[in-house]
Amino acid sequence: MSKYLLHVLIITFVFFLTPAIQSASGVEEDIEAYKQVVWIDPDDADALYNLGAAFVKSGMNKEAIEAYKQVIRIDPDDVDVHNNLGVAYVKSGMNKEAIEAYKQAIRIDPDYAKAHSNLGVAYADSGMYKESIESCKQAIRIDPDYVKAHYNLGTAYADLDMYKEAIESYKHAIRIDPDFTNAHFNLGLAYVLSNDRDSALDQYKTLKSLDSELANKLFKLNN
Repeated sequence: MSKYLLHVLIITFVFFLTPAIQSASGVEEDIEAYKQVVWIDPDDADALYNLGAAFVKSGMNKEAIEAYKQVIRIDPDDVDVHNNLGVAYVKSGMNKEAIEAYKQAIRIDPDYAKAHSNLGVAYADSGMYKESIESCKQAIRIDPDYVKAHYNLGTAYADLDMYKEAIESYKHAIRIDPDFTNAHFNLGLAYVLSNDRDSALDQYKTLKSLDSELANKLFKLNN
């Protein structure tokens, strides 16, 4: 049942031209606009970076990978683009390449908590759960209130059937962000897998007001 656990990747968006790219609408237009800028100036790193982010937003991960590689060609030490390249690799099922991208981000900036947390997700997706735990713990050492690192740590523990530890990590994530729906869902699922159905029901009740679809999914798993 652990296949129902939800993972979270963190992509860094930096927008210099159109901040509205983060919305679903207009992404295709933004892609065309950035392509036009890059056609005029192939070495415009900002436009290439934003083009990569737009491609990820559209699910065009292979195109995002190529755009991010071009940014790295121009600026090899851009830590955010190495992180985002890793995200695009994971979304393309290329976990080995993602791990290397995150490691490169960490080599550039050892205190880059997002890359450590994302590395943890890539390790977990590769079945390297102990390495995942260590990466998430490192992200938390750097930033103790980094909610997604606590969440990803909980998921790594759950992948190893360490539900007690997973529950504590999810609780910590919820203390930081009480409206973190995925954390409530995974916490509820960890309770189900621990045969604590009363606590799972409590999470269902909380989740119902935050995300009814996830709440219903948890309810079915608890029955």
